[in-house]
Amino acid sequence: MSNGFTTHNSATPQRRPDDLILLEALGILHRFALEQTGWRGWLRRWYYSDEPLRHDAANLVRRAGYLGPRPDHTELVGS
Repeated sequence: MSNGFTTHNSATPQRRPDDLILLEALGILHRFALEQTGWRGWLRRWYYSDEPLRHDAANLVRRAGYLGPRPDHTELVGS
């Protein structure tokens, strides 16, 4: 019986120091969380486009070697 998730295995990427990975993750989350204020917020709410951030996040997940479960029929951006 399928639970809707598939475990994906890949070659182990080169490991990076955990503190650098954490700082990169916090940088991506910080950029993802910024929104425009004032009159600019009426024209475009988010300061950064989401597509480049999705690529940054997917690349970081690969570099960190995180192999968490994903819903069936999905893949990381840029795979």
